[in-house]
Amino acid sequence: MLRSPTSSINPAAPAAKHKDMQQTANRPPAPMSASVAGHAPLLMALLVFVLTLLVTFGAWSSAQRNAEAQLHEAFDYRTRDMGYAIGRRLLVYEQVLRGARGYLRGSVDLSRAQFAEYYEVLRLDQSFPGLEALAVATLIPPGALAAHEDKVRAEGFPNYRVHPADGGQPQTAISHIEPFSARNLRAFGYDMYSEPVRRAAMAAARDSGQAALSGKVVLVQEGGASLDAGFLMYLPVYRSGRDVDTVEQRRTALLGWIYSPFRMKDLMRGVGGIAAPQLDVEIYDGDHMAPDALLYRSPGADRAGVPRFSTATRMEMAGRTWTVRMASSASLEATLDHDRPQMVAATGVVLGVLVSLVVWLLAGSRRRALQLAQAMTLELRESHDRIAADERRFKTILETAHDGFVAIDRQGRITDWNAQATRIFGIDAAQAIGSPAELLLPEEKRAAFRTTFDAFARGGAGTSDTTRPALRITARCWAKRASASVTAWPTVTTRPYSGSLRQA
Repeated sequence: MLRSPTSSINPAAPAAKHKDMQQTANRPPAPMSASVAGHAPLLMALLVFVLTLLVTFGAWSSAQRNAEAQLHEAFDYRTRDMGYAIGRRLLVYEQVLRGARGYLRGSVDLSRAQFAEYYEVLRLDQSFPGLEALAVATLIPPGALAAHEDKVRAEGFPNYRVHPADGGQPQTAISHIEPFSARNLRAFGYDMYSEPVRRAAMAAARDSGQAALSGKVVLVQEGGASLDAGFLMYLPVYRSGRDVDTVEQRRTALLGWIYSPFRMKDLMRGVGGIAAPQLDVEIYDGDHMAPDALLYRSPGADRAGVPRFSTATRMEMAGRTWTVRMASSASLEATLDHDRPQMVAATGVVLGVLVSLVVWLLAGSRRRALQLAQAMTLELRESHDRIAADERRFKTILETAHDGFVAIDRQGRITDWNAQATRIFGIDAAQAIGSPAELLLPEEKRAAFRTTFDAFARGGAGTSDTTRPALRITARCWAKRASASVTAWPTVTTRPYSGSLRQA
């Protein structure tokens, strides 16, 4: 811009500078310190990682509970199956005794050869594991002991005798037993009624007419060489054709018992099938799990440590109560699914690390973007403040200048107007701003000014000189000649051209 050499000092400059300083001082402080803002992405990533770990822990716990529930379901199924297998096995043996009683047809007086043939036909030793023998216990009437022994001795057993000798009354004797060999020979002639546990079961079977189990005993077949627990199952044999409706009638009609001895460890061998090793089983005689009532304990039941699952049930069989305690074995607990919870945990941790890394990168990028935006905003604000201050200083200078100042845009319309221009032309800024610049000239000069201005706008150079008579119409206040010059601004604004006027 070309302006008049005559200029004045801006009296408002100190006030503007003071105002700028005050605005800068009144700006709000930064929302957080630089150190806190610098650690914000890391803190956010750590927070996301902690939340991911919490979610992972919940998923891992759920997977653990599901695996535990599946194992518990397997344990429940095994225990139900084991209880059913034990009960079914004893019912089968009871049916064997009922079949043998039917074969006797109300008499215990049969040859040992016939009884052995019956046993061989049934093949009980192969079809029914755990059944040690099939035997007949004959009731010996009072005073008939000698006759009974003589009869058996006459059948080829010269050393036969009923033992123990002081068994009391009534007396019984194992007269038939198959297989009639090895261990079972120790029981031949044994008076079971002389032993309290056996006597209780024999009396219960006699009076009820049903099968009865004995309590825990050591079988006579053991011969004192072993203390393995066992029990016996008795079924009464009544005289054919006699009434057995009442207890007295049954006692009167009794001839003896068909029975089977069982060794518990042999009985339990094979019970439960292939799933049996997955349970630690203990069987107690009676309602209480007392050490002296222990009938059976599986090999792994005495292992150290507390089993994960355990249950105790009472089973009523042939008038006897058994308490069966079953616990999960080491082999069953080894089937607990650890892979899925570990996979869930590992996946959750890996995803947590990846998500936290992504959050850290995004938050860092956002922080840098915000810092850049803040810096640009601050720079723009400072630039705007400098421009505004420059404009205020420029306007103050123009308003106090001795030359008239007129700024026009590219279309030749007036955009700025100072006080000296008002004094020269006699019109105020409100009337002048927005009007074409050639209106300030006489009509005969307007076309020439427009031509000259357009050429100047296209080429950026040229001058237009006017004299006093040319301005007479619009500048009534002038008493002398006046000259004007037009120049281009170095930047593109709303007033790219300006002119200064001076009285000649």
